[in-house]
Amino acid sequence: PLPLGWPTPPADDKATQARAKAIQELWTSTVNRLLDQVRPVQVVRLEAYGSQRPKLTEFAREPLRKLELLSAEELQRCFAVVAGLSSSRCEALGGIADATGTADGGEGSASADPAAKEEGPKTASGLLEAVGGPRRVPGVVAAALESTAPQCVCGSPLLLMSGRARMHKVLLEMPLAMHLSQEQVDTWIQQVDQRGATLVQCDLCHEAVRLGGASVWMCQNGSSTILHATAYDVCDECFLRYACGGEPEPSSAAEAGAGATPDGETPVGA
Repeated sequence: PLPLGWPTPPADDKATQARAKAIQELWTSTVNRLLDQVRPVQVVRLEAYGSQRPKLTEFAREPLRKLELLSAEELQRCFAVVAGLSSSRCEALGGIADATGTADGGEGSASADPAAKEEGPKTASGLLEAVGGPRRVPGVVAAALESTAPQCVCGSPLLLMSGRARMHKVLLEMPLAMHLSQEQVDTWIQQVDQRGATLVQCDLCHEAVRLGGASVWMCQNGSSTILHATAYDVCDECFLRYACGGEPEPSSAAEAGAGATPDGETPVGA
């Protein structure tokens, strides 16, 4: 499909409609061909990242026990990342990603979210609950405690952000969003969430990234590379599978309709 924001020709202009369809088919085939070519390379990079950090596999196998071995400072850094992932805005590994995809704070540093500084006990069991389940622990640990982020196939770092924040970033990059207020953007995201839809899709497994209860590793380079014509996204499950040796969890996206998109728009990464 054509990139988001491209104008749709009038329905009664058959010649223009035919040209638009041809362009759409060419664009789609080119994007899919590039994704097919780089997918094995991205898998190898994730596997290499995990093999150099065997503790991530340990967190995948025994998340609570390994979290209990973290120091108070390390737990605090993990809670800071979780606080960033709970935001609907562009929170990402390395700080807060702005509309261009750049991040403040450098690779591997925890997000300086004010919520992370709230008083109260920071325990391993509390972190496991805050993360949203054991399968998300390795990704949070990597974002909080590793000095280097996993690399995209293009060589740029992959930034961890929530599914909702990723959707927020998609909307900011749409031409039509330039004329929307922040309140209107938030309302649009809420409506999309209520419909069980999404505009974000993992480029490895093609599963839709849910707005709630999921996070995604997004290439900091966005679409500014020939290696992926759209922004590159790796879901929680694929990070767990390839970087941590975990088995993929059966997806119910098709049954729940999570892969649907509003008004026929195209998932990013498709």
